[in-house]
Amino acid sequence: MKYNIDLRIEVYPMWYIAHTTAGRELDAVDKCRKAIPEDIAAKVFSPIWQHAKKYEGSWHLDDDILFAGYIFIESNSDSKTLEKLLWRIPNVVSPVRIGGDFNALNKEEEQYLRQLMDEYNYIAMSYGYIVDNQLMINKGPLSGRSDMVKRIDRHKRIADIEVYLWHQPKRVRVGLEIIDKITAQEYAKIKLQKLEISHE
Repeated sequence: MKYNIDLRIEVYPMWYIAHTTAGRELDAVDKCRKAIPEDIAAKVFSPIWQHAKKYEGSWHLDDDILFAGYIFIESNSDSKTLEKLLWRIPNVVSPVRIGGDFNALNKEEEQYLRQLMDEYNYIAMSYGYIVDNQLMINKGPLSGRSDMVKRIDRHKRIADIEVYLWHQPKRVRVGLEIIDKITAQEYAKIKLQKLEISHE
């Protein structure tokens, strides 16, 4: 699969992934941060996605784990050193081994995810319109990336997108609110209004 990303951004650390118990991801992140030296694991995290949820009669913004049962480790270290340290945290994490080896994500896959997340590894809500039966996303991390969306649930304000881990497709949910179904002419007016406001 070809990714629509800017590979000019230089990112030196590699992203490794470890299994943990679903629902205990943040606890596993905390334990790994305490057990692995910072010069080995510069960052340990579990990506979060923001979505809208309706309760008590109104819509609220909530957060959830993007990849249930997984944590990410950003490291400059070689995989064998990191793997040994992970095995020393029993009953918490286990390295994800692909083809018998503990390998980092390749750079294209990593960069693809990075460009959806902010500096805190957080994927905020996106917002868009259905314009003449075509999805147009104009706000949020999916802005300009409508082709990533494989399915939309307008009622729940979420979308399924496809990402790749070790060359294997994986669908994940992200927050996407479709504000309205409009015509191309109406959408052009909205874009013009926003442009005028930005120049005020």
